[in-house]
Amino acid sequence: MAEVRNKQVILKDYVSGFPKESDLNIVDSTITLKLPQGSNDVVLLKNLYLSCDPYMRLLMTKDTTAGLGALTPGSPLTGFGVSKVVESGHPDYKKDDSVWSLTKWEEYSLVPTTGIFKIEHNDVPLSYYTGILGMPGMTAYAGFFELGSPKKGENVYVSAASGAVGQLVGQFAKLHGCYVVGSAGTKEKVDLLKNKFGYDEAFNYKEEPDLNATLKRYFPEGIDIYFENVGGKTLDAVLLNMRVHGRIPVSGMISQYNLTQPEGVTNLAQIIYKRIRIEGFVISDYFHLYTKFLEFVLPLIREGKVVYVEDIAEGLENGPAALIGLYSGRNVGKQLSFSQEQIVELAFGLESSNQKFLWVVRAPNSSSSSAAYFSVSAQNDVDPLQFLPCGFIERTKDQGMVIPSWAPQVQILSHRSVGGFLSHCGWNSTLESVVHGVPLITWPLFAEQRTNSVLLSEGLKVGLRPRVHENGIVERVEVAKVIKCLMEGEELKWSNMKELKEAASNALKEDGSSTKTISQLTLKWRSLVQENKF
Repeated sequence: MAEVRNKQVILKDYVSGFPKESDLNIVDSTITLKLPQGSNDVVLLKNLYLSCDPYMRLLMTKDTTAGLGALTPGSPLTGFGVSKVVESGHPDYKKDDSVWSLTKWEEYSLVPTTGIFKIEHNDVPLSYYTGILGMPGMTAYAGFFELGSPKKGENVYVSAASGAVGQLVGQFAKLHGCYVVGSAGTKEKVDLLKNKFGYDEAFNYKEEPDLNATLKRYFPEGIDIYFENVGGKTLDAVLLNMRVHGRIPVSGMISQYNLTQPEGVTNLAQIIYKRIRIEGFVISDYFHLYTKFLEFVLPLIREGKVVYVEDIAEGLENGPAALIGLYSGRNVGKQLSFSQEQIVELAFGLESSNQKFLWVVRAPNSSSSSAAYFSVSAQNDVDPLQFLPCGFIERTKDQGMVIPSWAPQVQILSHRSVGGFLSHCGWNSTLESVVHGVPLITWPLFAEQRTNSVLLSEGLKVGLRPRVHENGIVERVEVAKVIKCLMEGEELKWSNMKELKEAASNALKEDGSSTKTISQLTLKWRSLVQENKF
């Protein structure tokens, strides 16, 4: 069988202090997509999503006292990921099965079957299995319920609360009837904790010079459960504020991972005085509870009682920046990186639909032509058109127009020739489409975009949502199908959107509901200012 390229993220050398992107290298190797003969206990995987987790920093050093082992310089990073089975020597795993497991930071990996979890529930995003339905979700569940032993009405404090684990601990605690406070490192993250994850209170620890006093302010009666993600000075202050018989599940100590000399904790005597139980854990100790965990969390996801925010960096080559950003606090929620050929499938789908199109192509954060289409931000010095399939622009020159990086969206949507809009369903884009009466193809990526997509496609019935294949890709046949369906059929979409457009137009009139509401809000603010209450 022919060899194929296998892009990898390699550790260049052991790391001391804060890791840098230059500590990692992107290399192109090759792999034969066939199992070695007689390999009954390994599977060949195509990696779709790779997880960035704090513990990975511990693998970049010679020190193995953490018990997690260490990477070898020159080898790929190791971490949790979601993958598709390419070939299996084990009867429990078949070709095209979706799985999550420990894998390597590369496009294809040979992985032992021990520790592989087959993905049986496909009604949720595959990426969730690196987060809420994978290791972070299990960590939040086991740490809080098994070690924290919560009781209704208890006081819970969560550090690094906007991270992949912390956002779930807070929500589990609220569902259990606890009072919950979280801390994070930016105002935006604090707002997210209170307004999206339902924390009772939250604060920016960087703005609190006296953490002991801060905790006393939020917990005048003390803390029953502290879910420890940070360590150092935070743990020291927490010990002074714990209640008698308090519990501290220790999930991580991210503030210490990059220090050459770890910080000391001076208030350890409080453990004796208050009979505090502190217990560290690694999630593999609780993998036997995975089925029980899924029975607990899947209904909560489906009913919208638990929400999850992911921070996705697109393309394997952007993995190093995503991982380093985790330690500097740039991420919100679960940090992911994925490798796929979505741009190719979208291009061929557009071409085979035979529909006229205007495509704004954004460049990924790399000059690699294999990077995925969807990008967090574009680089001005990279030509986005180089990521298109060979010959695409020439073949479609009479069918469509390709614009690099940016175009005036409102101006385009307002043009009478536009008959459909492929959108990720951010709220601004959703409103702009409604105001101009353009039906949608809804292609959500994360956070509230998924909720908006369901509202548009299933509730209001003004959009169509393409089916995502088990491999995490919307394939070219599906792309063409949904475009044709929107443009050549689905008259109901146009009828419903026309009604919405009229409603939006009425709302924006001088006596419309939106105009009146804004006026009322302005008057309220003015009144509060005059009364010195604002």
